[in-house]
Amino acid sequence: MRELAPVDQERYDVTAEVINSTITPDLIHDTLMTLHDPAPSGTVLYTRTPQLQQLVLEVGIPSEEFDERIFGTRSPAVFLRSPKSWWFEAHSDTVSYLFPKVTNEITSAINVNCAHRPKVAREWAAVVLRYNERLGKHEIVSNGVIGSELVKDKYEPYYTAHTKPKNGFDPGFDRVVFAPQLLWNTDSHLVTGNMDNTAGMAIMVAAMYALYQVARKRKISMQEFPIAFLFPDEEEGFT
Repeated sequence: MRELAPVDQERYDVTAEVINSTITPDLIHDTLMTLHDPAPSGTVLYTRTPQLQQLVLEVGIPSEEFDERIFGTRSPAVFLRSPKSWWFEAHSDTVSYLFPKVTNEITSAINVNCAHRPKVAREWAAVVLRYNERLGKHEIVSNGVIGSELVKDKYEPYYTAHTKPKNGFDPGFDRVVFAPQLLWNTDSHLVTGNMDNTAGMAIMVAAMYALYQVARKRKISMQEFPIAFLFPDEEEGFT
């Protein structure tokens, strides 16, 4: 193995020390907890972007490195103040469904706004989010389950409400999203919950934290890293 030059060895040692001390199970767990609330496509600006900004500021990354609407879109990004050669991406939205029509039914068919690929008929904890214009944020207006039933050799989704608003559901305002509990097995480190794509975001937050700490240790500017982190609202691209 080729020996490193002294300056390269010093950089390697600093980087390794930072990675080992900062990218820990506790950091990942705390980040997952912060980002675990549902954020259906098209809502990230009001749901996950404030959470991501909170995480960025908590680890000491300057606020000017955070852009809540990169390129004028609804998608946040971090570390953009210098030319970039490397762009890392983790979509920030979660899978969701829409009501096909205004309804006050307890159980209703729902239209997919994602890939719906169940292999068995099963129900999962879910909520309905609705934007509250007065508060400027989305709030839960119903708790229930998302399930699948076999129709002509294909599993079709439905929503069954355990609680619902008095005025029923409206496709123009409401989004149906999975809402599992986040569970962390401290022995196996196995995590279950709303992982798509909270897991990808947590990994990128940890990497951002490590890069920022490397810069501080080496007493250099973050601008020396030609790296940016993008969190598109909608998995397939920026809108």
